[in-house]
Amino acid sequence: MAADSGSLRIARVWEVRAEPGYDVRRYVPAAAGNRVVVRTLFGGGEVSLADGRTLSCARETVALLVPASIARYRCVTPPWSFWWFECGGTADGILPVDSVLQAPADERESEALAECARRLERGGADAALAAATLLYLCRRWRQRGSELAQAEKPGLLRIREVMRTMERTAACPLPVAELARQARLCEGRFRHVFTAVAGMPPKQYYETQRLAKAVEWLRTTEMKLAEIAGRLGYSSAFHLSRSFKKRYGAPPKFFRP
Repeated sequence: MAADSGSLRIARVWEVRAEPGYDVRRYVPAAAGNRVVVRTLFGGGEVSLADGRTLSCARETVALLVPASIARYRCVTPPWSFWWFECGGTADGILPVDSVLQAPADERESEALAECARRLERGGADAALAAATLLYLCRRWRQRGSELAQAEKPGLLRIREVMRTMERTAACPLPVAELARQARLCEGRFRHVFTAVAGMPPKQYYETQRLAKAVEWLRTTEMKLAEIAGRLGYSSAFHLSRSFKKRYGAPPKFFRP
């Protein structure tokens, strides 16, 4: 079922969770002139183009691709969790073509993408709303990418160092006041600048890092879910599982090798 929202039309959509060995040669679109939007939420993959370039679709990136230029796409960091939208209309104007844009996700993005797919399947007015939702998301991704690029100025690179600190201390989060001192900013200004760089407030960023650490332990250790939850400060395995489903749309067991 195709859906149109003025400047964007959705022809097909897939949610993919790719494991090692996922390797596709070329792609045949539903119609000539269509474009593909690839939104990676977790893990990572590579898209090889006919001109010899290889695009890295890492975590929280988005790419707008010309199907005829896609020579191959494959999983490189499993599980590669991504959404694949085939679009028509004037899709070229919403994102850079045949390139990858870093665009931080917000906590409701997975839900919005899933709802977009459900609406498209129902057809009619719901399908039109699906196209409108994807158009909004594309514009939001471009805006976040632009904000991130602007924030990458020498005076603000301290925020990047703070983010690395947060990645190292995910299991035992530091107070925001301490993070602000590390960035040499007052707490209010730190929250504002951090959100512009990361696409989410410090507390939410810590949550994404805790879940990333949980994924790492699920894939590399035999720890029980309850033990992982306890080490990361969750009240129970149920609480951790609920956070997984909200963030990734899948339960923790999906990430076991």
